[in-house]
Amino acid sequence: MLFVLSPWKRIISREIFGVLSASELVIEKNQLFGIILNMEISIYLAKFWGGLFMILGLLSVGAKLLGRVIGYTEDRTVTISTGYITLLLGLITVVLHNIWVRDWKVAITILGWMTLLKGVLKIGFPGHIRKNAQMFKSSQLLWGGVIFLVGVWFFWMSC
Repeated sequence: MLFVLSPWKRIISREIFGVLSASELVIEKNQLFGIILNMEISIYLAKFWGGLFMILGLLSVGAKLLGRVIGYTEDRTVTISTGYITLLLGLITVVLHNIWVRDWKVAITILGWMTLLKGVLKIGFPGHIRKNAQMFKSSQLLWGGVIFLVGVWFFWMSC
């Protein structure tokens, strides 16, 4: 017995699943599409965030980017402007990937929610962001390395 599932026109046969009979194999198109879509979006977002974190981590260590970013928090306009970008990145991640599972993919969901919250805080409370940013000023190399390693982990998980 063969099942044809659109949109991929994949044929699932009894031989592929071994001892399962056709009556035991119940697959709904929407469930299969959701699983495949979630896996693909997880991989794409892990590559995006992983690549971004690796670049930012290297720039923080090599070019002292983190110190300059901390200096930019003195200007409320810059903090609020970057808050909108941060909010947008977090919102896109949460909308596309709000998946709460006991798997590595939950790290993307948590990162999305944290990014969304940080965007809200940067827009609503730029003074608070400036005070918190000063804590990282003395250990820029350490935090640059941590950011890079988180990026490596995300990128590695996407392969």
